[in-house]
Amino acid sequence: MPRTKAIPATADMLDAARLFYKLKKSRKEIAARLDTDIRGVTALLNEAERQGLVRISIYETPETDVADRIQNRYRHLLKVMIVPGLPTETRTAQQYADFLKRAAMIAADYFDDDLVKEYQKRGQPLHIGISGGETLLEFVNAVPQRDRKNVYIHVTALVGTGRLHKTASLIHPIVTASILFSRCGSQPGHCEYATVSPYVTEGPGPAAIEAVKKELGLVQDNKTVMDVIERMNSIDVAFAGIGMVNPAKAGLRNKLTMTGVLEPIITTRELNRHQVRADFSYLLIRKDGSEPPDLPRFFLTAGHGSKYPGIEFYRNMVEQKKPVVVMAGPFKIPALKAGLHGKLFNVLITDQHSAEQLAKGS
Repeated sequence: MPRTKAIPATADMLDAARLFYKLKKSRKEIAARLDTDIRGVTALLNEAERQGLVRISIYETPETDVADRIQNRYRHLLKVMIVPGLPTETRTAQQYADFLKRAAMIAADYFDDDLVKEYQKRGQPLHIGISGGETLLEFVNAVPQRDRKNVYIHVTALVGTGRLHKTASLIHPIVTASILFSRCGSQPGHCEYATVSPYVTEGPGPAAIEAVKKELGLVQDNKTVMDVIERMNSIDVAFAGIGMVNPAKAGLRNKLTMTGVLEPIITTRELNRHQVRADFSYLLIRKDGSEPPDLPRFFLTAGHGSKYPGIEFYRNMVEQKKPVVVMAGPFKIPALKAGLHGKLFNVLITDQHSAEQLAKGS
């Protein structure tokens, strides 16, 4: 029986594609840099082309009619980038994975070309805040490996977890922050986060919510933790996760929501009763982008203890024209609309179908 051919790692394909198509390096030069041979480089480039990962010239010119229409409707947006080459409406898990991979490439290029290089020109440090989730995991894995000595990385939510509820699937913010830190050269002192204890509850309900409030009060007395949160408040750019409370695509539920993490504290049914539509960087929001007034914040997030706590932290960043980046599209359109109505983000990476829906408004 013939041996199954291994598919190259996405990061290796992205590195080879950038070196070949953008930096015009020869296959021999790329082979030396990636510790492979010319045949290996050719295989990386062929697979990248097969998966549609090398359309960099298109990714870098996202000024389409639909992008303009979205920005005309939502004037606070600084940039809208459209992922090309996808079906009109993404319907399968594989198509959704393809969207995430391509969106991650665009985000990685934006990170380097629009953010890192700009702050390098200014001679200034760049403080990046990042949330968790599979979408942002794809982004950090797509960032090319190289030293970026001016980049500092912060988590934007402190999430304590023990054994996860059976409905939950969590890519922790510490994971995405650590990978981005590594991709930027693991510069000493350039990554900050704090660990906190998981909540201990007897099941969802009022008692569990009170237990969370008590635990958060204890954490606030921890000077080390509060120092980390205070440093979050000075970030220049945020890469924010966004998800649905009730995803329409049941088979992708754990990829589209973080509410499973809350199941031991509050049920989805109860969140619906409080008119919660979506989650934004571990904060719950309603249809208009506001936080539900009769529910507590369940995690310590950027802005805690400042003039701009909770969701106001991101709204204040948008008002200051600091980039708040969201990558989302299929199955998250209601969440995106909530974030747009609340002016919670100002840089959007999405697909053509979702962009068309957003351009039409509510």
